[in-house]
Amino acid sequence: MIEVAKNQEWKAARIIAKMEKQGEIQPLQWLKIPNAVIKKYFMVINKENGKNGNNRNQQHA
Repeated sequence: MIEVAKNQEWKAARIIAKMEKQGEIQPLQWLKIPNAVIKKYFMVINKENGKNGNNRNQQHA
C-alpha cells in the first residue's frame, strides 16, 4: 500500500481521479491506494459530475 500523508489525501484523490479518467490506472493498482484516499476520490468524482451538469443524486455502482 502506498503511504499518503493525512494532509495530502485530497491532492492524491484528485490526481487519481484525473489518472483514472485518462485510463492510466490498472485495476490492481487500486489495491495499493489507502481507503481514506479512495473515499475522497469518490467525493471528487461526485463533485466533478455535479459540475458537468449531471444529476447530483446519481449513484455509482
